[in-house]
Amino acid sequence: MEITRYTMFDFHTPKLPKPLNLDLALLNGGGSCPSQFYGQTHDERDVYVRYRGGRLSVQIAEKPGADPISAEPILSTDVGPTLDGTISLRQFCH
Repeated sequence: MEITRYTMFDFHTPKLPKPLNLDLALLNGGGSCPSQFYGQTHDERDVYVRYRGGRLSVQIAEKPGADPISAEPILSTDVGPTLDGTISLRQFCH
């Protein structure tokens, strides 16, 4: 049996854009396909981070108590391969 050098399960570390300088008080979550994180800024606005299909998006609620998913993304960019859907909290915050 020949072992190939690359498989569809190769690990990939997404190359993130420049820091967003978010003033986060809390960020939790994880998972894969998609990876999702939920948090809050120090001024109590909710934050939603999602990574699926190589696309990273970050949304912040307009005001405390508002839904971040209905807010315009402050970031929406391709950072990985099309089928990639896993990013760790450490990778995102690095």
